[in-house]
Amino acid sequence: MATVAGVRSRTDEERMRFYPVDKQQGFSAMQRIKHPPMRNKIDLSDPRQVRGWTRRLRIPPDELKMVVGKIGNSAAAVTKEIELRRITQKPAPDLAIPSAAPVEAAGGSQGVPPASGVVPASPRN
Repeated sequence: MATVAGVRSRTDEERMRFYPVDKQQGFSAMQRIKHPPMRNKIDLSDPRQVRGWTRRLRIPPDELKMVVGKIGNSAAAVTKEIELRRITQKPAPDLAIPSAAPVEAAGGSQGVPPASGVVPASPRN
């Protein structure tokens, strides 16, 4: 039944009586609207987010909870802290220059002709 300005049809009145909270079509009063998660915050009460962040950062859940407790729930701050921990925990790469002892033990480089066939000049006195 169509409504006239200011006059509601009987079906509209019945609907308002049975569904007083239903403001949006398709949602009943008992359904909870799920809000999308904030992408820049880590919610430790949501198991899906904990699982996703621990996989992304490659850390155990206990460490994630400890870092969030220390730093806060900002995703950028937690990521930065985890990366800083990884850098400081890794040992520095071994940049030692190999010694020349094996070459000297073999008689040095004077007795070995170069691969190109050019013989080095003898030292001048």
